Amino acid sequence: MSVNDRNRLAALAFCRADLLFELNEHWTIEFAAGATTAVLGKEPDTLINTSFIDLISVRDRALSEQLLTIASDKGRIDDVIVTLCGNNGQSPIVAFSGYRVPDFKNHFFLALKVEPAHAVYSAEKDLLCDEETGLLDEKSFSGTAAERAQALQRAGGKARLSMIRVENLASLMEQLGTSEKKDLMESIGGILNSNSLGGNTASRVDGENFSIVHSDNVNMEDIGDAIEKKAKQVHDKGDMIKSMSSTLDADGSGMSQDQTAKAVIYIMRKFCDSKVGIRNESLGDVLSTMMAKTTENIAYLRKVAKNGEFDLVFMPICELRKGTIQHFEALIRFNQAKPKESPYPLIELAEETGVIGDLDIAVCHKAIKLIKKFSQKETFPAVAINVSGSSIANPEFIDKLYRIVKKEPALADKLIFEITESSAIEDVEAVNTATRKIRDLGFKFCLDDFGAGASSFNYLSEIDVDVVKFDGPIVRRACTTDKGNDVLLGMVKMCDEMNIWTVAERVETQKDANHLFYLGVSYGQGHFFGEPVLDPFDYADKFQNRLIHHKS
Repeated sequence: MSVNDRNRLAALAFCRADLLFELNEHWTIEFAAGATTAVLGKEPDTLINTSFIDLISVRDRALSEQLLTIASDKGRIDDVIVTLCGNNGQSPIVAFSGYRVPDFKNHFFLALKVEPAHAVYSAEKDLLCDEETGLLDEKSFSGTAAERAQALQRAGGKARLSMIRVENLASLMEQLGTSEKKDLMESIGGILNSNSLGGNTASRVDGENFSIVHSDNVNMEDIGDAIEKKAKQVHDKGDMIKSMSSTLDADGSGMSQDQTAKAVIYIMRKFCDSKVGIRNESLGDVLSTMMAKTTENIAYLRKVAKNGEFDLVFMPICELRKGTIQHFEALIRFNQAKPKESPYPLIELAEETGVIGDLDIAVCHKAIKLIKKFSQKETFPAVAINVSGSSIANPEFIDKLYRIVKKEPALADKLIFEITESSAIEDVEAVNTATRKIRDLGFKFCLDDFGAGASSFNYLSEIDVDVVKFDGPIVRRACTTDKGNDVLLGMVKMCDEMNIWTVAERVETQKDANHLFYLGVSYGQGHFFGEPVLDPFDYADKFQNRLIHHKS
């Protein structure tokens, strides 16, 4: 190849990359080009005959070496996120891609892009660790695990996710002194990290459960033996420790990196919550079934959201004194063949894995379609649809929702957005700014499960809403105890002063309805007023031509 041809190809490569390297079989740099001075503080020529691995931060060297080794035989490296030893002590984040080219002495050709947009998890500042073990916390682990597992698989390797239960660890810790605890926990962290992908892709899930992502040549029995051996060294009662592990393929089955990360969290929590005995022969089957079922359900939810393959049932929310319908709440049902089957497990999974936003948008589209259909017959009440707090907190979701409702100004008095799982909202101010755009179009918002936690009051003070729905247990206590009565009365008065209408859940009897009415609650929802139905006109005799509005 001529010099001109090589320069031309390098120029083309810079369309996507900031740095280019050619490495020999020992990963020594034989060619370098690009912004090496700005990024690394070194001219390209000075990098010749130096080790590429030395340019990688200590934290990411093990991962880089693993991937280069695997890709040398089986595949290519594709957008692996690492940090470099940069100029002036900086640690620039880069994505590097490349492959070995047989026609060029089997050399590796790498392209590095500085600060890629998808570098979500690997930046060192984003990673949080457990203080006792030095292992990653749940969120940091899930993201890093998803990112590195996918990178290993693209390079031609097999990534594994193992869950480890160290039985009786909590009991042993109660018998250890401070220095012994420190020694044991640091050793467990060191054992797991040293065997993990990249040297730091392991997590402490809770007191006795740990997780690790590793290559398929790691023997989990050896890791368990090492943990048990260390426990015996630390204390004479360390033999009470029994380490049980189970391993499954970390393949995300076509899910995005973010969805894979959230699925890892879901699986870890389900593993820890499992009541199944930790017999080695059955635990693997249980965990494998969890992963298979989770992957299957996520695929199902994505399909449901994409194709609108679900039903909405309508539960009346009624004026407490007259019993006439104020509006309906539209509730999703995935399987009408089993109408009493709760959708909650799938909704919870959708929230955990990031699918909930797509599902909420699909519900909005279907609700609009049905409201238009029902309104053609006669006067029809408004409909409230659930929107998850995690959806509301997502700017992309809000943009989609805004574009949808902006095209439907006639439905401003017919469609209400009920915010569920508000605990998922972290930046309350940003959410309020976003939802205000939709409220300015005339659409109303309701805060669900109000009173379920102290944060509810913070959300009410920060987010402008038109309605609050009191949590079921709050309502039941108000109907059965004096203290509960006083608490709800105080909340009702607070909402009344803020010109916010109130709804009480779980209204079961006429006595409940009367009691809540005299407390000043505006509306009620529960079995006393009606069950969820597919056809809201089953309640046509209870319709009233009055919609939620601000008190004057």
